[in-house]
Amino acid sequence: MRSQSWRMGPAWLRACPVTWRRIVGCEACISGWMPRRPWTENERGRCGPMTTQLEIDRFSAGYGRIMVCRDVQLTIERGEVVAVLGANGAGKSTFLQGLAGLNDSQGTIRLDGTSIEGLNAAARARAGLAFVPEQRGNVFPHMTVLENLAIAGGKGASGATRELIDEVFPALEKYRTRQAGLLSGGEQQMLAIAMALMSEPAMMLLDEPSQGLAPTLLRSIAASLARLKQGGITMLVAEQNRWFAGEIADRALLVGGGRLTPEE
Repeated sequence: MRSQSWRMGPAWLRACPVTWRRIVGCEACISGWMPRRPWTENERGRCGPMTTQLEIDRFSAGYGRIMVCRDVQLTIERGEVVAVLGANGAGKSTFLQGLAGLNDSQGTIRLDGTSIEGLNAAARARAGLAFVPEQRGNVFPHMTVLENLAIAGGKGASGATRELIDEVFPALEKYRTRQAGLLSGGEQQMLAIAMALMSEPAMMLLDEPSQGLAPTLLRSIAASLARLKQGGITMLVAEQNRWFAGEIADRALLVGGGRLTPEE
């Protein structure tokens, strides 16, 4: 089991060489998979800390007048993976849904420096915030795997994105002509994550991706997300499973009493 890396200092000092190069845009890996936002001339070929991907200030989320999460302040750097840990009903899903624009919220949300709190869920997705909900059934069951990916890709994902999906989720290539409804729960979860990747998002919100998975599939999903992390994908992951979170996250936050606090 990999150690819980969020205990070991700033994320940008811990990043593996592959992640590091993809984040800062060194010329050596410009030909590899790139995040959605193009590199600026100042970013190419230089080394330094990651830039901010998501900034949340005095953010609260809930339903009507009931705010489940209150006054959250959080900054996530480009290429960083942050886990939000808590028991069932603690407010993890409410927090992610609020960021995605799916419930009532207030406060500031900046994605790549642009305020998105005034946008609805569809507009936030177009801005680059991809959300994979907790519940299963996030696929079109009567369509094949390829058809699901095609629909999610809209005008069409780049060849590099398709190659990344094939590399990270080889089972989907194996079952590309199978109806999505015939896949196992873990395979459907892989497909849901792959569908989110087809939009080439700036950042992914994953709500309990390990829920209900058999141990073998749990390890497979963890390995897949770790590979996406190596590819420079920024992720905010809500989880109850601490082992799973420790396999993929740079640091963790605890949800309790409507607040988010750093994991000690």
